Amino acid sequence: MGAKIPRPIKLEVIPKWLQGKSRDQIAREVGIGAGTVSGIINECRQNDLQFDLLREVAVKLREGIAGEGEDLDQIEKIESLIISLEVFCFKQGLSVKGFFDQVRELYWAAEKYETSLDEFPDYIKQLESNTNMLIEEIKQLKQEKQNALNNRQITANYLKSSR
Repeated sequence: MGAKIPRPIKLEVIPKWLQGKSRDQIAREVGIGAGTVSGIINECRQNDLQFDLLREVAVKLREGIAGEGEDLDQIEKIESLIISLEVFCFKQGLSVKGFFDQVRELYWAAEKYETSLDEFPDYIKQLESNTNMLIEEIKQLKQEKQNALNNRQITANYLKSSR
């Protein structure tokens, strides 16, 4: 068994894979064996079942932008976004699909409550504030009820004793 593959090499291989380059092409460019490239790719697949889907999306986006005559800078920005998304998801313990599922749920919730997605956090804070006010009001009403019951009991006891 060989030595553990250094992280910088993995970080060099993954973007090239997401760009749609072949295993042999990456091996030549990075100066490592094709088997090492395969090992890195397989490790990524094990850690994220959506890794191949992410590659496919990245390749299609790249082809679409290149086909529209956009400059290389736009392609690099999109690739950077996709890689950043994958890193973010990894750090959060999410798959890319899981991330998009959560975004979709937030969108649906905002739509259900007829608020925009960017205003949704403020909307939630307002609901929390309203809830806290209602909880305090309930506590106060319970205390008033208890006081009324206590006063009623005192009055009943007074009447019984004064007979």
